[in-house]
Amino acid sequence: MIDTKNQWQKGFPQLEIQPDMIHVWRCSLDLPSANLENLLGILQPDEFERAKKFYFEKDRNRFIAARSILRSILGLYLNENPDQIKIGYTSFGKPVLVPGSYFQNLHFNLSHSENLALLAIASEGNVGIDIEQIRYDLDIEALASRFFSKEEICVLEKMDAEKKKEVFFQLWTRKEAFLKATGKGLSFPMEHCDVSSADNRNFSPVIIPITDISDQSNWYVMDLEPAKEYMAAIASDRPNMLISLWDYSFNP
Repeated sequence: MIDTKNQWQKGFPQLEIQPDMIHVWRCSLDLPSANLENLLGILQPDEFERAKKFYFEKDRNRFIAARSILRSILGLYLNENPDQIKIGYTSFGKPVLVPGSYFQNLHFNLSHSENLALLAIASEGNVGIDIEQIRYDLDIEALASRFFSKEEICVLEKMDAEKKKEVFFQLWTRKEAFLKATGKGLSFPMEHCDVSSADNRNFSPVIIPITDISDQSNWYVMDLEPAKEYMAAIASDRPNMLISLWDYSFNP
């Protein structure tokens, strides 16, 4: 459930993150060019190497901003310098804090699209988040036929042309958030989960064939409203989490 009393607050939470709460941070990635050089000092060598692989400067700068903001926000929760945060990866490539590195462990997930990023942080439970800018040049029918369940395709087919793109990206972000929360990523077939009945105000179950998740966990997704022309969703393995929304102003 979203805490409607404080949507997209500014500042930083004064209280320690509670076990039944997820903090979601909204961050702009188009930072002043004068700041970007300073941000490189926050990155670890592997992140710096990834940044150099981007062909377009705009994409490279946004990656640097996203990773620096991630480290800065985690540093505030952990009371640690951003460049000292130790981030590792699961066997499926999901970023995680290195086990045993901190007194307070956190679960987190980052997603960014164009100039906007969302970061989800929880003290307990698995969490995944996805944001996408709506693109009107995509062949959504072809993508849906490959990656959507029959129920999701049925929902999409009922939409008029004006709403179809938005509904496609809403379904897509729900599925991506779920896949990121499980930590399995694209190793799990997207078409095998159904998120067509999710609620935009509360966590709703992801429908999954029981043979497709080895640990038989229950998963839940909920829509978010990050900005105009963007769609987003968050996923958790706990159905009663309270979502607290925050705007982040980056000051290196």
